[in-house]
Amino acid sequence: MNISIKPCTEQQLPEILDIFNDAILNSTALYDYKTRTMETMNSWFAEKKEHNYPIVCAFDENNVLVRLINIR
Repeated sequence: MNISIKPCTEQQLPEILDIFNDAILNSTALYDYKTRTMETMNSWFAEKKEHNYPIVCAFDENNVLVRLINIR
């Protein structure tokens, strides 16, 4: 298994959204009570980029690896 860590792009936002929403529904990792929408993720991503905050993902081939890990 070849794992790489690299910057995320807008292409990964659907997978990141899935991770966020799973955490909202099934853990206390995020203090949100409502799941996020793609619109809120686009705003989140734009704000992070505007302030030069890194957004990185672990990848296994072309898949976001975190999505494959049970984060509960």
